[in-house]
Amino acid sequence: MSSSRRFTLNWSLLEKDSVTTHSSHFLETETPLQQQHAEEIFEDLRNFAHFDGGHNAVAVAYTRRIDGVEYVMFHTGHVYGLLSALVNSVVMTMRIGCQAGARELQGDTCTGHMLIGQRRWRVVSQPHSTVIQIEAFERPDGRLNRFGERLLGRYFQSKVWSSYLRNIQDALDVRATLGVAEPNESKGNPWEPRDPYTGCNGKL
Repeated sequence: MSSSRRFTLNWSLLEKDSVTTHSSHFLETETPLQQQHAEEIFEDLRNFAHFDGGHNAVAVAYTRRIDGVEYVMFHTGHVYGLLSALVNSVVMTMRIGCQAGARELQGDTCTGHMLIGQRRWRVVSQPHSTVIQIEAFERPDGRLNRFGERLLGRYFQSKVWSSYLRNIQDALDVRATLGVAEPNESKGNPWEPRDPYTGCNGKL
């Protein structure tokens, strides 16, 4: 894949009326992290520092900055990845961005991705705990991907994000609870790509 290629989003205004799936995975610590520690974890999220390996045997991630725009690219192995590559790009790309002052990373799907939608990774400080959450509103791109999601996709996607959070827990070395909210359908995507785009300035 060319390192100089700039990717386009696979979104359109139709997403406001399409049926999407809402999903959420979270890791909640038993005691709140110190402010500096929470900032360090968000820095790790921006760079997907704990994504590869460990509990995650399904996919790897790497980041690129092209013409001032930041992307994360997921390469999926396993049977899931082999089947997906028959229909989609071998590498799934998302444009990533951040909002100043917020510990939240936003990812918008690009052309060739099996899904259409947005995923957000955030660190939320609460009085008695710290929550690391991965949340998404997305839908399969086309009939074949819709079939694939029902067959294997939803299981492996959930496994990837749960494993990622387990890797983060291992890196934190703290007691925490891992949770997964049951996916549910939503009429329309309440989120949209940020305009104007703002990058995260991670260590790409």
